[in-house]
Amino acid sequence: MTKRLNYQEEQSRVRSLELFPMRSDGLQGPLQQQLPFLLSQHQGTFYVGGFGSGKTTIGCVKVIDEALKIPGQFGLVIRTTVPELRTTTMKEFFNICPQEVIARYHDTTRTLTLKNGTVIWFVSFDDIDKIRSLNLSFWYLDEGSESDEETFLMLLYRLRNKVGNRRYWVTSNPNGHDWMWKYAHPDSPDRFKDVLLIRASSADNPELPIDYMSLLMRMPEQMRQRYVEGSMDYAEGLIFYPWSDRIHLIPPFASMDFARRFPGIRSLDHGLSNATCCLFGFIDYDGNMVIHDEHYEAMQSVSYHAREIKAKSRGHDFHWSVADPSIFNKSQQSEKKGVYTVAEEYLENGIEWEPADNTFNAGINRVIELMNPEEDRLSIYHPSLRAAPKLYVTSNCVNLRKEIKSYQWAKVRLQFSAYKEKPKTNCADHACDALRYAAMTLPEPADLPKRKPRMDPCMINFKERLSRHYHECMKEAMKKDPMEFEGSDAGYV
Repeated sequence: MTKRLNYQEEQSRVRSLELFPMRSDGLQGPLQQQLPFLLSQHQGTFYVGGFGSGKTTIGCVKVIDEALKIPGQFGLVIRTTVPELRTTTMKEFFNICPQEVIARYHDTTRTLTLKNGTVIWFVSFDDIDKIRSLNLSFWYLDEGSESDEETFLMLLYRLRNKVGNRRYWVTSNPNGHDWMWKYAHPDSPDRFKDVLLIRASSADNPELPIDYMSLLMRMPEQMRQRYVEGSMDYAEGLIFYPWSDRIHLIPPFASMDFARRFPGIRSLDHGLSNATCCLFGFIDYDGNMVIHDEHYEAMQSVSYHAREIKAKSRGHDFHWSVADPSIFNKSQQSEKKGVYTVAEEYLENGIEWEPADNTFNAGINRVIELMNPEEDRLSIYHPSLRAAPKLYVTSNCVNLRKEIKSYQWAKVRLQFSAYKEKPKTNCADHACDALRYAAMTLPEPADLPKRKPRMDPCMINFKERLSRHYHECMKEAMKKDPMEFEGSDAGYV
């Protein structure tokens, strides 16, 4: 909710309306989706939207408006490179900024001084080392998806000038569950308290030509969701690009009795300072893999992890227990035991692991194959789908779901490709690695254990039983959190 404005800020709001270009309808002022950004008094305000949703325009108007409020401030306008800074952000800024408020501008240093004494420095990431010692009143980052978390935090900690309100603004295309999602999205556990996130669609801008909108709507589904609808669930260079909450996400089981009827699989990615992740799932007799639980925690001992894993494993029949092969290396040492492995330590605590196949590219490809919908395959939960995947994840596996949506290839400047064949180093991948181990262990249906579910009446038709069970789970989940599965085609009767 936008905070109430006092009289001076109301006057500033009226003045800022004159900064907007005249629209084709004869009106002057912000678009409807831009108004909350203009009126925001939060310390941080994010405007994330599709192509043509007015991101740079509203960002520049906000900077000018803030710069004119209080004399003697010092602020930054930031873009990744100098060419992008000059051809997009600065061009829009000087098209908007009234000439009568400018005292002087030095093109060499890219510094603008207003008549009220406020100084604005236009910088790129090439100037980042020069910024580390500054005392800033405000800053504006245009196209935040091109930045990283470390740069954002460094800029945030520079807001220490006694003059001004010490605010910052970010405008950008969405880029999945990146640092913008982490610190601004309401669903993020790490969201900053005094932050406002505004999402905008290209369709919100009535000034865009009809033929241009028609072109945008012909984009592939994931590109359209990101670059038109402004969805933060899709990112550039996603490794597990077929993932969709609508297709792969299912409600958690009300009872584990049903899952215990099928061959179980658990997979481990062990860490110490990094998180240890263990995924729990089962494989049905049509070759579908369902991940129904997770253990995810950092900075704990092997005995602690073993205790938690055994508690979640109780009552299940795990045919496969696989782990990162590195835990079988003799990397531990003590006076009593000598040199030993992490796997041996787990064994002492009652869990025996087998080495997983850690072939990276093959594992990634296997997970993608499981995620890809197959024509004429029945979904275990969404009966209306004409194509269904072989991989399903229950919604209580929050860390796995989060990692899948942010797991990206590293970006490099290559002649024929934009991405290296390895993930970003700053992407959390512990749950994704565990999923990869499970996928590489997944047998073909013909190789499954020759044990069939008990042939009680409700198990004669497995698909019908499973769909009905999920439907009941969905109804319970919808009562608790109606927004969790909004948009899913869960109307099974």
